[in-house]
Amino acid sequence: MFASVPAYASFKVYPGDFSLNNAKFSFVDTYQVRSVAPALTYMEGSAKLENGILSLAILPNEGIGNNTYATSLDVTMYGQYTSASDYFTVSRTHASVK
Repeated sequence: MFASVPAYASFKVYPGDFSLNNAKFSFVDTYQVRSVAPALTYMEGSAKLENGILSLAILPNEGIGNNTYATSLDVTMYGQYTSASDYFTVSRTHASVK
């Protein structure tokens, strides 16, 4: 049985009073060697904000291989203001549980 387990990422956010209430998270700009369709998905409800550090879970979309991807996180507030993180890298790995 195979299951996708989310990866977790943390970001320093400004301003410090950032609110999760009206935020939408997405990984729009993801690259393998060239731009590919969004390969990652935000795991709904996983965002946490503590002391200005945003942490959230990332799930790989179906068909994503064992490659390393560069991506950035877009945060859209109130459906109209979007801010993007710097690029960071993620890769898919396999784990076995015995």
